[in-house]
Order: sequence, then structure tokens, then C-alpha cells
Amino acid sequence: MRCRDARQLLFHRATPEADPQLAAHLAQCSQCGALAARLLAVQQGLRRHQAEHTPDAGFSARVVARLPAPTEMLGRAALRLLPAAFVLALLCTWYTATAGPGLSELLLEPDDGQLLTYVALGGEAGR
Repeated sequence: MRCRDARQLLFHRATPEADPQLAAHLAQCSQCGALAARLLAVQQGLRRHQAEHTPDAGFSARVVARLPAPTEMLGRAALRLLPAAFVLALLCTWYTATAGPGLSELLLEPDDGQLLTYVALGGEAGR
């Protein structure tokens, strides 16, 4: 077993007792053996200092009480989108007011001279 493989097993919480190849490598390699000893010391130290944490009964009620109401969130979102909606409405109004006649309007009056201009300019792409 290579050192890289042994270290990967150690960091994935493999124990030398469960893996005989790992135990053999740790017995031969002093660096990996020292790493395994340090990891074991850290794990034991963390277990000794582990404290029981239980949230009090009112914790979830306090968290839920501080959350904004759904209607309040929707109102904020609508206010943020209002300027963009206003600009879009203005642009649509401007485009409709300044656009020339469409093809359907020109075809209703085939004698109109604008039909020839419309076709010459390439249809709707020529606007």
C-alpha cells in the first residue's frame, strides 16, 4: 500500500483494526503511523470535550416569529420590479406609436404605395 492510499483511508475514518493492509503499512511507515496517532488523539480530544446541546423549547417559535410574512415578501418583490415594468410599458407604447403599418394593414389596401416600399425594404425586418 502506498502512503497516499493509507492517508486517504485514514481521513475516511478507516481503522487499522478493520483493515489489515492499513495496519501493515502503518507498522512499516513512520510518517503514516505518526499521522494516524495524531488523528486518533484529535478524535479522542474532540469526544472528551463534546457537550450536549439541546435547544430550548421556544427556539423554533422565536425563529418563525422573526420571519417576514409571505404577503410582505411579495410586496417587496413587486416594489422592486415596478420601475422595470414601468420602463417596459413605456418602451412598448413608444414602439407601437412609432412603428409603421404592418403587413396585414397594407394588404387590406393593395393600392397603397406603401406596400411597394414595405416589400422593397425587406418586410418586417426592414423596420
